[in-house]
Amino acid sequence: MSPAPRDQYDDWATHMAEEILNHPPMELLLKPETVMTMIGVLQLATRHPNLPPNTRRFVEEFIDHARAYFAECPFVLQVIRMGDDPEYDQ
Repeated sequence: MSPAPRDQYDDWATHMAEEILNHPPMELLLKPETVMTMIGVLQLATRHPNLPPNTRRFVEEFIDHARAYFAECPFVLQVIRMGDDPEYDQ
């Protein structure tokens, strides 16, 4: 597909939204270390002052699911809590 003129981008957004809504869910299997990496990257993203509220909710929901996944891992949960606190940023 070749690049389109900028005036077609709005039309693209409409078509893309339709494609996404009609596409089946993507299933993921993640290793625990990958989940931790994703949590760290997402926690860092929440520090951005212009992060849209709906994106912030998605990030927080993902991290909440990860906390449930690691419910039996107190040290991992403590590291996740520390990642929520900007005081621990370096």
